Amino acid sequence: NPTPRSRRCAAVAGLGELLLAAVEAGASDILVTLGGTATVDGGEGLRRALPSGSLDGVRLRAACDVTNPLLGRHGAAHVFGPQKGATPSQVRELEQRLAAMEELAPVAGLPGAGAAGGLGAALAVLGAELVPGIELVLDAVGFDATA
Repeated sequence: NPTPRSRRCAAVAGLGELLLAAVEAGASDILVTLGGTATVDGGEGLRRALPSGSLDGVRLRAACDVTNPLLGRHGAAHVFGPQKGATPSQVRELEQRLAAMEELAPVAGLPGAGAAGGLGAALAVLGAELVPGIELVLDAVGFDATA
């Protein structure tokens, strides 16, 4: 069981490293599926791991299974923080940290911005289109064609 301190230190830098490796390998269309993270960091680790402009020219989509905004009662900290073990005081701290991330402000209200602890917002700032995951799956299996 992780200690409270380790929960506050979780980050998604590894995803940034994977995206960078994919682009360096020639990927031009990347789909990230959001959910099940151990973080509520607004994608800070991801953003730190990616050099500026490294995703230019890449089609980036993020599949979300939730429509939560980044901030507020239905946002990342309040909804997903307790699921990850955050106490009420930690939820308040997480909300304050997310609200202080000025670079996320333009996308904070987007449906899905709060997905995966705010990773949806970070990806949107990087140019990702936030799309409902179910739509991608139904498209991939040709559901409309068989209905």
